[in-house]
Amino acid sequence: MNQKNLSITIKKFGKKNELVLLLFNGLFLILGLLSLFLNWRNAIAIILIFVLVFLDKKFRIKFSILSIIYVVSIILISQIPEIEFVEILATSILFSPLFFYKSSLESIKDYQKNDCFEVFYLDSSRLKCLHTEDNDYKSYALNPKQFLKTFRVNEINSFGFERNNLLIVTSKFIIRPRELNAQNIEKIQSFVEENFPDKLNLESEHHKALKNESEMYLSKLLLVLPLILVFIVIYFFCDNGRNQLVSYSSIAVTMLFYIFLIIKIKRKK
Repeated sequence: MNQKNLSITIKKFGKKNELVLLLFNGLFLILGLLSLFLNWRNAIAIILIFVLVFLDKKFRIKFSILSIIYVVSIILISQIPEIEFVEILATSILFSPLFFYKSSLESIKDYQKNDCFEVFYLDSSRLKCLHTEDNDYKSYALNPKQFLKTFRVNEINSFGFERNNLLIVTSKFIIRPRELNAQNIEKIQSFVEENFPDKLNLESEHHKALKNESEMYLSKLLLVLPLILVFIVIYFFCDNGRNQLVSYSSIAVTMLFYIFLIIKIKRKK
């Protein structure tokens, strides 16, 4: 008789990570408060953080749009006399833990618990595992529990097992479950062989997924690169934003690039 589900748990998982995350958040906030003694006007960065929190909570705006609002706001704020672009940017980064206050509160509650954490679950309808998109290792190291994702099994095209590694291919992306040892992989492979033999080691699906993944990384690079370039141009070639003509022209060109990119992506779809 086939096993109906498979569950893999780890005791006291992520406790050290949660403690490190809380210490980092506390250190950032202390440094942020100390920075206000250098220039109290940089306290406007705190107001900006609360505005972003309000927009996120009230309108559920995408993080990418919030990032654009943040960048434009920092540039506009730096136009205020006696406020430097680099200072307001650094201050807002130091107070950024305020934006993720919910995650910090959850970390405090979880740290006080002494329980097991389920790192992998699979049955006939759903898959649950630790999955890092874009190989976000730094965020994962600080708070791995937030990367617990749930997927529908009918969206999975193939389970690939090779050298104690598990690669799960869907129609849109590749899932690479974390925190699994060799014994865990063996259990998963046996479970898949019994319950999903038609989804086992399909090479064509793996090659197709890897190609799509490479194209996705290139698209995301094109989204981030213009923001980095406009920061460099404004800081080094626009006298820290004081040359308004070149600054606004750089922002306008960047916005036109994003509009062109969005139109091209929609046409491709």
